[in-house]
Amino acid sequence: MSVFGDNVSRTKSLSDGYIRSIKKSQADYMIMLEHDWEFQEQNIDSTLSQILEEFDHNKDLVHFRFNRRKNQVKGSDLWLEETQGKHTKYCVTPSMSNNPHIIHRDRYKKKVLPHLRVCKGSQGIEGPLSRMEGLNSALYGSMNHPRTVKHTNGRGEDRIRNK
Repeated sequence: MSVFGDNVSRTKSLSDGYIRSIKKSQADYMIMLEHDWEFQEQNIDSTLSQILEEFDHNKDLVHFRFNRRKNQVKGSDLWLEETQGKHTKYCVTPSMSNNPHIIHRDRYKKKVLPHLRVCKGSQGIEGPLSRMEGLNSALYGSMNHPRTVKHTNGRGEDRIRNK
């Protein structure tokens, strides 16, 4: 028997695996995390339980993201609204992305999943998420909070170029 049990599946792409996991899971919450991200723990003061309670505190919250840069209006984060949650501050943003995030599975399944597509790589996730209107996501931390995740480039392209 595998250490992973019977839940390992071969998928066509990242978006295929992402969509399948949401459809098959029975969990209330899901942490969506690719292999090549590192949490910057020194910049995260809340526990996972406290972060999950923010979904109960804010019934409109479907997507809670850890940011790869300091929280500021930049890129697809066209505006930010600092919010004091039950346990932590976070910034509401119109942008969702496939960067490390937590979803409230039932809300996400109803409001976001119908817009996702199985495509090469993450294109079926990132494209639709960047164009969704009327759904707000949250970024961990207050305005100007330092980054909470770091992308480590799992394809190893930097290592190949440096040889």
